[in-house]
Formats: sequence, structure tokens, C-alpha cells
Amino acid sequence: MDDKSATNVLNSGTIESLQLKNCLLVEAIKTSNPSKIQLHFAEKKSANSNSLLSKFNASDDRFSSKATRAWLTAEYADVTRLLGIKLDASSDNWEMKQVMRNGKQTTVEVMPLNILNPICLDNNELIRILVVETTTPTEYEKANIETSAKRAGKEGDFILCKGEYIFMHKEIVSLPAGEDPPNNTLPADNIETGIQANSGVTADNVTVKAETSAF
Repeated sequence: MDDKSATNVLNSGTIESLQLKNCLLVEAIKTSNPSKIQLHFAEKKSANSNSLLSKFNASDDRFSSKATRAWLTAEYADVTRLLGIKLDASSDNWEMKQVMRNGKQTTVEVMPLNILNPICLDNNELIRILVVETTTPTEYEKANIETSAKRAGKEGDFILCKGEYIFMHKEIVSLPAGEDPPNNTLPADNIETGIQANSGVTADNVTVKAETSAF
């Protein structure tokens, strides 16, 4: 694998240094299908600092704006064509990693990429994470409320909208430089007073099912 391409540079960013509205292609993950991999993305989303819920919980780490994560299943050949990076299945750059899948600890093969603000070469647009919140669950989410609904932190209270659970659906999109994904955050109930307020909790603080795993 080349150290850099025309526009996508390996090891040009890290999760720790990720700034607001910046996206990072963290790693590639092997799947059970030999022709497909999963690409792991992270984006730093801004919290709604004007919301009462955010203001009155500013000292709570659970209400900080951390990186939102999303995964995209892709073909090896198309990753090379659209990102300009070659992911050789037999490369020595793959390493073993422990991850959680469906509530279970699993070992997978990953290749660290850490490409800051990746660009899709067919249209020169930036790759971003679009988050859409809804109170209408999928069948899986409906059957797994405890792990699918939005919470104030991994083990925190559920965040509700008009008394309904909130579910977060994430999609990888490409956008022109300078254009941000639309804000699809639902107004959250203030748990203590019942007053509507937008939550400052971001998707990284919530256990959600981002997409069906290819493992």
C-alpha cells in the first residue's frame, strides 16, 4: 500500500487531534466475505451549546462532543478506485484487534489508515457522516431498546423526544468542500423539568446499530 495518494494521505490525522467538522477514515476491517471490507469513519460533531440540557450538564463528561462513528461495507477494488489507496488482503499491514460485535468480544483483522478528511476521487467531494435521529425504530431497534436507543452516555439515562425513545441512523455521504451535512437532531426532553431542549450528547456516546455487519 502506498504511503499517500493524490489527495488521501495515510496517517494524516488521529482521533485524539480530530477537530470539529473534520472526518477521519480510521481503518479498514476484514469481513467474512473475501472481496469486501468495512471502512471505519469518525467525525467530530459540534454539540448544541445553547441548549439548556447542555448548559446545565457542562461539567458532565457524558455531555461532551466526541467523535461520531460509522461503518461502510465496500469492495476492495472500489476502495482503490474511489480513494486511491490499495488494500492488499495479504499485506503485512493487517493486525489483530478486539472489538465488540452484537454484544460479544470478537477478534478481527484491521489495517490502520488514519486519513484526515478523505476525498472521493470520482467527484472530489469530502466524505462525511450524516446522522439522522428518529423516534421510529427499525425491527431490530424495537427488539433491542436497551442497546439501540439514545442515552446520556453508555450507561446513562435514555434521552427522549416528547416521551419517545430516540434512534440514531448514520450514513456515509460525500459533500462539496465547505458544505456540512444537515442537522437532523431531534429536540430532547429535559429529564428533570420536562422542558424541551436539544441534547448536547453526540453519537459516540450512544450504543447504536450503525449498519448490518458484514462479518
